[in-house]
Amino acid sequence: MRMHGEGLVVTIIIIEILGRKKTMALESFGTMAGFLLLFVCSTSEVTTLFLFLTRAFATGVFQTVYVYTPEVYPTSIRASALGLHTTASRIGALLTPFNAQVVFHSSDIAAVSFYAGSCLLLVISSLLLPIETKGKSMKDGPSVR
Repeated sequence: MRMHGEGLVVTIIIIEILGRKKTMALESFGTMAGFLLLFVCSTSEVTTLFLFLTRAFATGVFQTVYVYTPEVYPTSIRASALGLHTTASRIGALLTPFNAQVVFHSSDIAAVSFYAGSCLLLVISSLLLPIETKGKSMKDGPSVR
């Protein structure tokens, strides 16, 4: 049985406590930590646990972005903004098989570091976002300030 919402429950709880930006940063950091912990895995069970937690955090990041984007962009460009987000995620999905199959066989450290480095950029980018939408209503203007 395949599960799709491992990180969703945690995201629902913390998004209203920390806000969107901090939730994205925290979950991106959790994803990065999960990848880095793969370097110290000793058994397949531990590896499976870390991969499960990493996927849960990554799912939470995506869900938070999906909540945040409509709250920031006005209706006139909301669909385009979400489309751009989806396009960026698809580019990542296209690069993953290359990283997993080609880079990983050359250097498992390089392959995992690629993901961890990407997550570090997400942590920094999330914290630098100019607008926090926690507690604000959506408006059909340029942004919620």
